[in-house]
Amino acid sequence: MVLTICRLLVIGGVLLWKVLFCDSTRFIEEGKEFILHCPQVNSSNTANWSRNGRNLSELIGNLSYHVTSARFSDSGVYTCTRSGFVEVFDVKVGRGPTVHRTVCFNSSNTTILCTTRAGYTSNTRVCLKVEHVFLNVKEVEKQCNEGNVTLTLDLDEFQYQTFNFITTVTNPFGQRTKLDQFRRLGDKVIPHPPMYVEMYPDGVYSFNVSFTIPPSWKIGSKLLYSYTVTQDNLPSHHSLERPLVNLTFKIQVQRKPYSLVCLRIRLKYFYSDFWGEYSLPKCQRTTEAAPSTGPLSVAATSVQDILNPGYRNVTVTWEPPEERNRNGIIYQYSVTLKKETVEFTNEVDNYDALMHVFVNGNVTRCTLSGIPSYQPVNITLKAWTKMGVSPGTSYTLDPLPDRKKAVTDGTKRTFTRKMTMATTMTLTIPITTTVILKFLQYFQAKSSVCRQ
Repeated sequence: MVLTICRLLVIGGVLLWKVLFCDSTRFIEEGKEFILHCPQVNSSNTANWSRNGRNLSELIGNLSYHVTSARFSDSGVYTCTRSGFVEVFDVKVGRGPTVHRTVCFNSSNTTILCTTRAGYTSNTRVCLKVEHVFLNVKEVEKQCNEGNVTLTLDLDEFQYQTFNFITTVTNPFGQRTKLDQFRRLGDKVIPHPPMYVEMYPDGVYSFNVSFTIPPSWKIGSKLLYSYTVTQDNLPSHHSLERPLVNLTFKIQVQRKPYSLVCLRIRLKYFYSDFWGEYSLPKCQRTTEAAPSTGPLSVAATSVQDILNPGYRNVTVTWEPPEERNRNGIIYQYSVTLKKETVEFTNEVDNYDALMHVFVNGNVTRCTLSGIPSYQPVNITLKAWTKMGVSPGTSYTLDPLPDRKKAVTDGTKRTFTRKMTMATTMTLTIPITTTVILKFLQYFQAKSSVCRQ
């Protein structure tokens, strides 16, 4: 770039020696070639050159000053004198502009933000032009600014996602142009996941699903969705991409009672190959059913009552069914004790049972009182959910050994022994009878103590 101002030297209204001053300001880019020429006002073939007031002896007689590769040290004021005429050249050597590639940022909707900038030189102007490439090139937008340019594009307005970004950077020392082409600008669109996901049971093993999309989108836009389903933390199925026609759909899962079904949904822009993040999992359980198996590790121990040897206290322990066989929440257990010789098949009629109790579902230990000591007892445990009862788990408790003392021959007893025993019994019968009667009333109630 050259800026030239020429003027005649006039003193007191008189033209002095026909001296012509031409101030030429030249902006030279570093590394470029430049040539300075003296004015050709007569046939003189000699010229004197100086830079910043210092003579350049090596240029005496030359009519031009030639530099093949400009350096910053070449900057200065050059003066050429020839036959009374003087021309001044103000040479400024500087760095040319630097152009950077255009950058487009990811967005959660179809509005894309693109920007470009110049190098770190002052007085730099940047222009960014966007062209839509579809059948023919069409300019979409152009914007210029100092230092950098940022513009937005709404991709929903275009049917094809190839764009040319032409950046032109200019400063006093030069100009640069760069072309960046984005063939799939839609890949920059990565939608946020659905905001709310709800699941409602629809039958035994199916659910109705509804969800909401981010507010920057709308139904019928170029948006796709897919979902993945797990059942008891195991992959169940994964859907193909579907157009966003409505915000509800239906899923079916395997026939596993009270299994945990979790659903996640993600979104994708039609012109993109990249899916957004999955939504937070939404989980629901399938309908409960009766347990598939009964309680595990059923065991029983008995302790004979000292005051009433004909009865004993029986403690029953067990473990819940395996988790995969519970098919629901076990809210109670039933404990049934009956004589081993009695057939017992009716769950409602318990008149043949020695005892039939229900205990809370979080209890795994139960103590029953008033159970006959000298006959085998069959113990049956069952687990209950709201939808039914499990098969029974049985355990047979053996009878206790009969420890009654043998009756001795009465003729072998002495009269003194008889008198002593009679006296003792006379003294102890009132107390013993009272205690025994109270305990008999307790055992006849067939009370039970069940604890966790």
